Amino acid sequence: MSARLLVPVLSFLLAASLSGAADAGEKKADPWQDSVFFEAERFQFPGNWWVRPGKPAASGEEVLSVLNESKGDKSPTPEVIYDPATRLELSAEHNYKIWIRARSMRKTKGRIRIGINGDQFRQAADVPPLGEFRWIALGEIRLPAGPVWIGLHDELKKSVACDALLLTPLARNPNDFPLHLFQRYRVEPGPVVLPEPTWFVHQREWIVAPDAKPVAQVENGSLRLEFYAVTTASGPVVMRK
Repeated sequence: MSARLLVPVLSFLLAASLSGAADAGEKKADPWQDSVFFEAERFQFPGNWWVRPGKPAASGEEVLSVLNESKGDKSPTPEVIYDPATRLELSAEHNYKIWIRARSMRKTKGRIRIGINGDQFRQAADVPPLGEFRWIALGEIRLPAGPVWIGLHDELKKSVACDALLLTPLARNPNDFPLHLFQRYRVEPGPVVLPEPTWFVHQREWIVAPDAKPVAQVENGSLRLEFYAVTTASGPVVMRK
């Protein structure tokens, strides 16, 4: 009699044990899965923004700013500010919440815009005056897995320093979490493939108007590469000069 009763009791205990293990596994699931954390100083095309020391920066090292504080920038604001842009890779399709960790460089509030896939510029947000770096919400957008282009625009000129970007499907405020948490989701810029230089040799009939303004600029102190929008018989393209 006792042997017959023992079997269902053991079965019940085993099922309860497996159920508990499954619950524990669910609790250990990463809520920030598929999030993308990107250091602003790693923008591939920084325009004429400055990469400078910044504390407390997300990496503890550098931030991206229109104002070159590290060199005591007292120069007039440039007539044209070339905005930074970079290519990132998303691992999955989601409704992504867009956050930027920034602070104002002024005694009054700053204002930052973000561009996504060439939408100049999709979202804007105010940055509180002369505060510490904080995560600022820049809206939500559904994005597929794969490459995405991100651009920044300081709407008030020399008003904002940017530390990092966060794209996440999780509806939580990153200000409520320790900064080091996001380092595990850190990514580097995605690859950018440019056409072979010979391709441009055959397009010399494309004349850029003298008053045309570049849509992007890359400069390293020895070489400057400018990109201009032109229209051909087959439609609009971007050429480099």
